[in-house]
Amino acid sequence: MYTPVTRVVLLDIETLPADAIVGMSLDEPPEYALQATEPSPVEARLVPKNYKSADTISAWQYKERLRQNSAEKKRKKDWLVAAKKHYAKQSLNPSRGRISHLGLGVYEFPTSSNSTAPITELETHVLCGDCGDEKDILKKGWEIMKAQPAGTNFVAHNGHAFDYPFIQLRAIKHGMMDMARFFSVGKPWESPLVDTMVKWPATGFGAKRSGRSVDAIMEFLGDERPENPFTGADVLPAYVAGSDREIRMHCLDDLRCLLKIYTIIRAIEK
Repeated sequence: MYTPVTRVVLLDIETLPADAIVGMSLDEPPEYALQATEPSPVEARLVPKNYKSADTISAWQYKERLRQNSAEKKRKKDWLVAAKKHYAKQSLNPSRGRISHLGLGVYEFPTSSNSTAPITELETHVLCGDCGDEKDILKKGWEIMKAQPAGTNFVAHNGHAFDYPFIQLRAIKHGMMDMARFFSVGKPWESPLVDTMVKWPATGFGAKRSGRSVDAIMEFLGDERPENPFTGADVLPAYVAGSDREIRMHCLDDLRCLLKIYTIIRAIEK
């Protein structure tokens, strides 16, 4: 017997600073990261006015040089740490970042909540392009998305705040205006773009986003991810180290978690 189904495409993106390359040293942030985080120079202090004798002044100046040298070393160390963090954060900035991997999971869900028909996986991809070519990634992803029937839902976790606008802006960057128009969220209730973070139940007005992160939800469901899991923060170090497999596996696990979260949301919204 025919069971009505709903087509669903799960999306997950992994992102990098736009200028990240395999083999680069993350201990040497680019000039713009250093400029953006440069701290104030160490100020030299004047000899106290009540110091009169040459010996007292000389001793004070010696201690002051030690203080300045120590402060300057700490300043440079802290500056490097801040610059490295600033550079890594460009992964979250679509103006200075890029998509390195696009995960797509295509499923069919039974439309009726009373149906015993299983969820069917049609295809799953982690697109990473040729030599990290972002335009190639977006083109391949867009072809898969356009091939889906009318009424398909597209689903991401924190999609409205991150994935959808990031994809939209990077599509604009590459002149892919059809894709950019599609990822205009507009009114959520009129859009095929679903955000599971928004739909996940939250207690109290303005509940913390941290309680609705993928990791927090999976922990709540008793399906915790492995100890010392590979996280979004690990994508950049893995990429420059040439560990593409780790990134792909992380993206696939994000899709697995997203499927579980979305399945529950569909069940409670019926």
